[in-house]
Amino acid sequence: MENVTLVHNPTHVWPLQYVPDADKFGFLAATSGAYVMTQATTPDDYSLLVSAGPFSLGVGDSSEIAFAIVGGLSETALLQNADRAQAIYDGGTSTVGNGGPGSLFHTQLLPSRPNPFRSRARLAFRLAQTENVDLAIYDVSGRLVRSLVSESLTAGEHNSTWEGLDDNGQPVAGGVYYARLRTQEWTRSRPVVLLR
Repeated sequence: MENVTLVHNPTHVWPLQYVPDADKFGFLAATSGAYVMTQATTPDDYSLLVSAGPFSLGVGDSSEIAFAIVGGLSETALLQNADRAQAIYDGGTSTVGNGGPGSLFHTQLLPSRPNPFRSRARLAFRLAQTENVDLAIYDVSGRLVRSLVSESLTAGEHNSTWEGLDDNGQPVAGGVYYARLRTQEWTRSRPVVLLR
């Protein structure tokens, strides 16, 4: 779930001087029309609430979340600024990456596409320098499901595909899996949801 909501402070905050837990959950989950407001209807005092989740993380697992607040004087400018923020997050405009000064990229595991998927997911990653790489799929208990890449690769962008099969070529059950990219000094995991 991803949600961006404007909180109208004169309605939800000022009267009580705090936000009740039920309202907090409503804003985070955007579960009812009373809480969902994505455009200001009047010039007034608003707070911006951004949420993502829910997450189920096992011991030692992690999930990366990033938010960028952008603006613009027109819709075109706003969209251009959002694209710039995405490029900065993806590492494509960085002048210093894990490879040191002058590196074009940070070493990074990008979100799989599509996610969730039914037949195949594209797993892309960037390397700041030439190095040994392992890219593999794990189940929620941490068991290796499928090894996708295990070799030395050059700096730049690379990708692999997972078709929802284990190392024996057998289809795995639908559910949440984790793509894990590991180099000598860096490890990152991202969830991949398989629909059956």
